[in-house]
Amino acid sequence: MLKIGIMGQPRSGKTTIYNAVAAAHADVDAYLAKDEIRRTVVKVPDPRLDRLFDLFLPPKKVHTEIEYVDFPALTGDATEVASLPPMLRELDALMMVLRDFGDNPDPVAEAHALCEELILADLAVIEKRLTRLQREVSSGRTENQVEHDALVRCQKALESEKPVRELVFTPTEFKLMRGYGFLSGMPLLAVINAPDGGSSRSAEDWQTALNLGPKSKVHVVRGKLEGELNDLSAEDRAAFMADLGLTMSALDGMIEASYSLLGLITFFTGGSEKDVHAWTVERGATAPQAAGVIHSDIERGFIRAEVTPVEDLLTLGSPAAVRKAGKTRLEGKEYVIADGDYLIFRFNV
Repeated sequence: MLKIGIMGQPRSGKTTIYNAVAAAHADVDAYLAKDEIRRTVVKVPDPRLDRLFDLFLPPKKVHTEIEYVDFPALTGDATEVASLPPMLRELDALMMVLRDFGDNPDPVAEAHALCEELILADLAVIEKRLTRLQREVSSGRTENQVEHDALVRCQKALESEKPVRELVFTPTEFKLMRGYGFLSGMPLLAVINAPDGGSSRSAEDWQTALNLGPKSKVHVVRGKLEGELNDLSAEDRAAFMADLGLTMSALDGMIEASYSLLGLITFFTGGSEKDVHAWTVERGATAPQAAGVIHSDIERGFIRAEVTPVEDLLTLGSPAAVRKAGKTRLEGKEYVIADGDYLIFRFNV
């Protein structure tokens, strides 16, 4: 399951954004204690999965899911660095909420202050680990040399106020550094929390102004307005969204932005007997890697995959019809998964 942490300064509307995404109705005036978090799991809406369910009528429909975790506000106090919740380092991405409403909003300054805290937190982790590694390397134990050198490179970047996500690692280094869960190394979704009338700039303009570097993306949301829309019936919500020119909900927008940031695509499996299931995989993944998302045994025993574009299946109405129309093909281990593939894996273990 994808895990995204929500962070921001006090009064940035962080909890309002959490409510808009999760419809959780948390008290926006209540501050979280330093060791307290809010979390919610949301099902990722996908009309293609709904249509597959209507086609096969199986007992169960399984959406992909995202867990959103709302962390205590960061105030810029240097003492906070030592008390950041450990769970922050277990996330797949960070969502940074920046205030663009009320008196004298300055999202650029807020982003700079928050990124500085993440950098200080990562430096503390590196300094602690390097103390031990330097002793080991100096004594002739070379098995940790790669880890040592990569950490030194991270340390130098952070001391120059550059986040870890700007660095390029070899596969071995990447595996070693991933274990540290560097906060400044995580993909970063900057959410501009705009007033009801909209933001003063476009997402593209904010992207330039914030200059957050690689593995970052900007998304603009009218948080308070989106939260209020959650209180309406589905019919009224659709009418108000049309009047306001909103083409998608806050949840749909956040998911789309998150998937784009992380390079994720969706494929489908299942049928009439058990369930229809949506899965996510990184763009560029091969068929065996997609099989491994379902179960390691399927990846290990992978033989080939029967691949059908889901839109062809939905249009023609059955697996038999798409096979007859020549829309289904067998692919091997080198096949790269496409968004919207409907897959049947053949394997032997």
